[in-house]
Amino acid sequence: MISAPYKSRVSVPGTTGVQPYNVNSAVNPFEGAQEAAEKVSGFIQDYQKREENSELLEVRSQLAKGRELNTLFMQNLPMAKGGEGFTNSVTDQMTNWYNENILQFKTKKAQDAFNQGYDSFQGSLSVRANAMENQAFDNYQKQTIIETIDIETASVYKNPEIFDEVLSEGIKRINGMEIDGNLKEILINKAKSRLAKAQVESLILLNPRQTKEDLENGRWDSFINGENKISLLKESEIGISKEKAETAIDIALAHGDLILAELGGDREKIKEASNNYYSLIDNVPKTKAIQKQLIAIARLKSKKENKTATELEEQQLLTAKLELGAKAYSGEIVLSQSDKKHVDIINLFYNEVSQGWENLTPDEKINLSVDFIKRTGIIPKLIETNIVAGLNSADDSKVIASAIMLDKITNAHARSIEQIPNKFVSFGYQVLEYNQNGLSPQDSVKKTNEMRDMSSNKKEARQREYREIEKTTPTTDVLQKYIDGGWMEGGDTPFNWRADPTKDEAITAEFQDLRETEYVRTGDDEVAQKAAFAMIKKNWGVTQIDGDYRFMKKAPELVYGQPNLTLEENTEWMRDQLISDYESFIAPSNELDIEADIENKASNKLILRVNPTQTTKDGNPVYSVFYQDKYGLIKLRENFNWVPDYTGTVKFSLQQEEFRKQNDAAIKRRAFPFIGGSPEDLKRREKEKDLKNFPSIQAEQ
Repeated sequence: MISAPYKSRVSVPGTTGVQPYNVNSAVNPFEGAQEAAEKVSGFIQDYQKREENSELLEVRSQLAKGRELNTLFMQNLPMAKGGEGFTNSVTDQMTNWYNENILQFKTKKAQDAFNQGYDSFQGSLSVRANAMENQAFDNYQKQTIIETIDIETASVYKNPEIFDEVLSEGIKRINGMEIDGNLKEILINKAKSRLAKAQVESLILLNPRQTKEDLENGRWDSFINGENKISLLKESEIGISKEKAETAIDIALAHGDLILAELGGDREKIKEASNNYYSLIDNVPKTKAIQKQLIAIARLKSKKENKTATELEEQQLLTAKLELGAKAYSGEIVLSQSDKKHVDIINLFYNEVSQGWENLTPDEKINLSVDFIKRTGIIPKLIETNIVAGLNSADDSKVIASAIMLDKITNAHARSIEQIPNKFVSFGYQVLEYNQNGLSPQDSVKKTNEMRDMSSNKKEARQREYREIEKTTPTTDVLQKYIDGGWMEGGDTPFNWRADPTKDEAITAEFQDLRETEYVRTGDDEVAQKAAFAMIKKNWGVTQIDGDYRFMKKAPELVYGQPNLTLEENTEWMRDQLISDYESFIAPSNELDIEADIENKASNKLILRVNPTQTTKDGNPVYSVFYQDKYGLIKLRENFNWVPDYTGTVKFSLQQEEFRKQNDAAIKRRAFPFIGGSPEDLKRREKEKDLKNFPSIQAEQ
């Protein structure tokens, strides 16, 4: 049945009652709601898209920051020995960062994008961290074995008979390491070379002639390469020359004792001194020096009664200085290049003993002079003068001889040539380079002069040439090559293993400047490199006072180190002195920021730098001291400037005490010209125990 339409009764505006209203004629109320819902849905979708887009932008920003922050964390994270725990620390840091940042993102797209980006850089950094840890472990293993080789090398040097045993154990130890096979081979060869070299060096001290013969016969050829063999042959030749030098020294001292005995008139002393002197000269060729000594003795015997008091004092003074020079040469006392009295003693002593070398070959004379400088740490004025004069000589053979002497001294004790101008160093190395490459002395000198004679255009051309050379052979590579060849002659120092000078921008820049200057001057890069290296060694050395080996300009061990002590020995007394002086300085203020352990104090907390505004009265460096506070910050210790002083060490005091005992008689006989005054004055001073002006007892402060 079809129903009649429903009529609603509604109030119609403008009427007085309820009127019927046809529902079917009205608009569908759900039609508007649907449209609104669609609009709301659109708004929501738009909002969600905007939120997602906003969060996605933030994701990109946070991921970029996260990569940077975690990379910096990894780069600055201290590496423990062997790298242990490094990768875990980096991973933990990244996990913590992730947990702190993921919660800020509400949308799934942002979360997914964040997770994806994090996974990417987390995986990349983890791989890098693991590689760094592995490299640290390899380096640690390598360093450990190298340090062990160093210790074993010292043992073999002290006792050459244990060479085979130590080498066998060392090879077993290296083969048991979890490292690359090539590295194993390198380390084994290094151990063989170092240990064999130590054995040979020790044998040279015992019997240089026999050792030289064994070297020439190939006894150690399976252990020692060509360059090291040449170096050891030179050492054995020097050892042979030392025996001759010591004989000359003994003769000079014996002559002085005989003269003094003759002057004193005591028959028993004359007999004893005479027997000693003549027994020595009976076994050596009669050089001009010995002939002069014999003439002096004969004259004294014939004119002894006419000898004046002044002549007596002069002879006593000469003999006392010779004694002191001999003791400095043997290492019993320490003389300083900064003390004029000490330099005078060395000059006199060298002039006297070198007269006994007249019958030696030029090479033997050079080796003896180099050894003299190496032992005393002082270049005699006569050697310095002869080098400069020789390089300026019209005699080409003298030029070459002086260049060889310069090269050997540079390798033995570079700082001793500090007073020789760089232009002579440069000229000497250029002449020597050409001569060693086959040119005659005459042609070597001629070519050197031709290469150094240039116009301004030629100078500019060489500057352009050098810039191209630098591109193909960078200074860092060149410097490392020379360091690897040995900072000192023979490569007997561990510097190339423990310090990388190319990491120090200062030494690299200085070497580059010198190399360029010398190339412009010589036109030969090989010459320029050698000359620059010789010059750099005048002022740069290795220090380990504040921990690891590092290169340093005016290094304390270079400037204040004693020539008869090793680098390690000089470091030891300086480090102890530095710590003691530092503690004394800060004790009143209770600001002791360093540990009680000496090694930690020295290696981790105190750092030395040359003070740019202060020097000693002799022009030597003064050092500023920096320390690390409990927060790890490096700070300058204000008003604390430090200079090493060997005369303040226990070892020096013991040396000097022993010297006093041994030379008591000599002091009584011969010292008054040093002290000043008559023998009566000397007796008075002896009673007062006032011998502090005697240069061998105490260096001037």
